[in-house]
Amino acid sequence: MIKAVLFDMDGVLVNSFDAWLSLVNSTAKHFGYPVISRKRFQEAYGQSTDSDVKAFFQKQTTKEIDDYYEEHFKDFKSLVKSVPESYLLIEKLREMRLGICVITNTGGVLARDILEELGIIADHVIGGDEVNNAKPAPDIVLKACELLGVTPREAIVVGDSMYDIGAATTSGAISVGINGVVGDYSINSLLELPAIIEKQK
Repeated sequence: MIKAVLFDMDGVLVNSFDAWLSLVNSTAKHFGYPVISRKRFQEAYGQSTDSDVKAFFQKQTTKEIDDYYEEHFKDFKSLVKSVPESYLLIEKLREMRLGICVITNTGGVLARDILEELGIIADHVIGGDEVNNAKPAPDIVLKACELLGVTPREAIVVGDSMYDIGAATTSGAISVGINGVVGDYSINSLLELPAIIEKQK
């Protein structure tokens, strides 16, 4: 039986691609790197800050980039929009008495700020900088399950990238891909999720 739902944030609960593209290019300009094209960023979108450093900012430390992200994301916050269905879905999951956690490769402080600003309320929010290994490693799923008092087999992970599906698979959780991503199940709208949960009873 499913007892908890773990959501990726960017591309699932919020649409923040343009905000992140702007922030990454602001970071590049600040530290003296060339402009990062939309196509190049699309290939990396959803990865951890550590991976951003390896891909775009090789001369900086992960802490330097994380600090810049946290300090300057607010400059592009107006570009972040919530996915309208997220509010309805969370309300439905509350009615179903399920635990809710957001598991994101975004830094934890920044992720909590974004979700609070948009009024998206989860039981817990865990950032990629708050576990030893970011997605696709299973660490963040295992930590979420521990906080919610469930086993991975009692959890569903909803994500829009192979980082999310990988974390679900290696932890033993059920994966649900959205926006064309293939998991154990695939959906086009968040509102399709309750029916999948019902199937697991």
